[in-house]
Amino acid sequence: MKNFKAVGIALVAAVAALLSSGADAPTRSRNTAVPGSPGGVRDSGGIICLMYHRFVTSADYAGLAGDERVYSIPVERFEEQLAELRRWGYRAIGADEAVAFARGEGRPPHPAVLITIDDGNRSALTMAEPLLRKYGMRATLFVTTDPCAFVFDAERPDRARLTDDEIRSLDPRVLDVQAHGATHRPLRDLSDRELAAELRESREVLSNLTGRRVAYMAVPGNWYDERVLTFARREGYDAVFVSDRGRIVPGTNPYRMPRYTVQGYKSLGGFRKLIAPGAAGVEPTR
Repeated sequence: MKNFKAVGIALVAAVAALLSSGADAPTRSRNTAVPGSPGGVRDSGGIICLMYHRFVTSADYAGLAGDERVYSIPVERFEEQLAELRRWGYRAIGADEAVAFARGEGRPPHPAVLITIDDGNRSALTMAEPLLRKYGMRATLFVTTDPCAFVFDAERPDRARLTDDEIRSLDPRVLDVQAHGATHRPLRDLSDRELAAELRESREVLSNLTGRRVAYMAVPGNWYDERVLTFARREGYDAVFVSDRGRIVPGTNPYRMPRYTVQGYKSLGGFRKLIAPGAAGVEPTR
């Protein structure tokens, strides 16, 4: 009996020592403090990926209607949002870091945001790029390559496509160019031959313009299905970004990377709810 009691005492002591050392401790809950993080920032449970399209002045935005008020944003409001991200301590990362995190490889700065801009309108360069520089941010620019695609309008500065020379001149540390289809047609409606050509052409054109490998694409209009994702993989894309809501976490399917659409009419309060405590579990720096 004494031997059994001695073994039991030793076992309890060993378990207590193991727990106090932190070895094999249960996984940290998503809202617990991250050791060493500045300003008491708490674990956000993932990367938030924001999606924008066109940038306009407040005066021009007042004259827009319908979907234009969703996919265009007053540049003054965009600046407020960048300032808010900085106030909450967010660091802007590139697509490479987000995809690696989804694959369970490495850990980005915390908290992290991936800013994406779809289509490739000139306003991304003339209006968004200076503000990204001002706030120490960066963005991934998903460019549709055909200047005649319906998302462009050469007569309107906010909707004109970036010229080839402008694309060549972009600093990838601020605006990293990736693919968004050749014509912005619904990919899921294309034949196999058309779909393969659409994906291949946009990647090759942009690679030739930038002199860099184009590894990622964003689905135009979120018009996709499993066939589209399969073809994207076959055509050499390492990841596909969609418009489904959600955060990027380890284990996220790299061929279905979620993003949040930031509507042009979203108030600062609404934006704060998207990135702040209830959603992200982070605390602003003072």
